[in-house]
Amino acid sequence: MILIVIGILGYLGSGMIDDHYAPTALIPAAIGAVLLVLGFLAGNPKLRMHVMHAAVLIALIGCAMSVWRLAKTIHEGELNGVKLFSLGGTAVVAGIFTVMCVRSFIAARKARQAGEVPVA
Repeated sequence: MILIVIGILGYLGSGMIDDHYAPTALIPAAIGAVLLVLGFLAGNPKLRMHVMHAAVLIALIGCAMSVWRLAKTIHEGELNGVKLFSLGGTAVVAGIFTVMCVRSFIAARKARQAGEVPVA
């Protein structure tokens, strides 16, 4: 939900900076919406592993592309507060989500190997 808020605020902020709204500012909201749907689908134990792997892949791509775009924007000298908020916020939130997922995957694998969690 944080990514959805970042996307909406970035979109609204882009209109105040350039006198027109940039639809690409909604990309974080789109990533957040997909992750939200995948989160609901992860409630099904039979789908959980596959859905969470898809979610971490989407978050990793979102993080990497945000970092790349932020670096490019800085290099081109086009950085402003809205772009920093949108790109930086997306990179941080998606990065934290990715790290948390990987840690969860490792813990689940260790628990499964120790026989603590039955394989679904």
